[in-house]
Amino acid sequence: MSTLWVKESCAARTSGRQCQWLVCLASLVILLILTSCDPPGSTLHVQPTPTSTATIPPPTPTPTPDPYAWVWNIELPYNRLVLFYYIPEAPWGFVGTFSDSALLARVHEQSQQYAELDPAHPAVSGLDVVSPVAEPDPGPDGYYSALTAPETVEHYLNLATQQHMLFFLDMQIGRAPLQKEVAALWQYLQLPNVDLALDPEFDVAPYGVPDINLGHMMASDINPVIDELSHLVIDRHLPPKILIIHQWQESMLPDWYNIKPKYGVTIITCSDGFGTPEEKLADYQQFDNVQLIEYPGIKLFYPNFPGNPPHPTLDDPLMSPADVLKLHPAPVLVMYQ
Repeated sequence: MSTLWVKESCAARTSGRQCQWLVCLASLVILLILTSCDPPGSTLHVQPTPTSTATIPPPTPTPTPDPYAWVWNIELPYNRLVLFYYIPEAPWGFVGTFSDSALLARVHEQSQQYAELDPAHPAVSGLDVVSPVAEPDPGPDGYYSALTAPETVEHYLNLATQQHMLFFLDMQIGRAPLQKEVAALWQYLQLPNVDLALDPEFDVAPYGVPDINLGHMMASDINPVIDELSHLVIDRHLPPKILIIHQWQESMLPDWYNIKPKYGVTIITCSDGFGTPEEKLADYQQFDNVQLIEYPGIKLFYPNFPGNPPHPTLDDPLMSPADVLKLHPAPVLVMYQ
């Protein structure tokens, strides 16, 4: 509305006093209309703040550390294995005669000697426990062997795992079917730091008796075990498995050349005879050089095992770590009994 129009209307219809009154009235009406509208930033009509519907994302959980991550750092032949062999309840051997603390101290001391002599190949310690153990009697199933008590296996397995050490189950099967005995140990082999060893000396099926008849294994026996371990590594996303095969006579692995390495499985031939350094060197050159399947290893026998009455000296004299490292090719495994 314009005050100019009001003035013109007043001039045409009313006197000057009446026109002034109408102008004031019109101005008042315009003011009321304008003040009824909220100017920008006015607080006369406060609008409610809408409630936010956005959700706060939950905190990202901290990943649980893998207790076996250290196993993935072990790589052969970059590392060297230093293992300690144990036949449960046997009258000889040193592992079972020490307390756990004394055993670990001995293991650390022996492994450290190799680490210092050859820092280019860091030493990895481990325990090797025999299961099944060859027996002189057939037992209820006629196998001439018996599985080691689970509590013994688990004790040394836990000890090894706590110390970031590998753990091997070493098989003396007697007359038992190899595949059946491997299946009995499968629950342990599924663990990342548990590996396997085979001792053909004690595979005496179908008619032999351990320690009386010398056993043997054929490639047709061993290759299926390699296949199973390979599938286990792939299916369970495990670190590579290590398979040790003991040998101190050619007849123990008559067709060694047919043993086939497979993805995810590292094979070590362990020259296992005892005697003088010259005798051990001859075995090593045969089984870990001429007949080498993949990687070489050697087993040494401590004389007069501590904790028991004296026994005949088995390695005479015991080869020193420096002597062992002079072997060609240098062993990736040194096992002590």
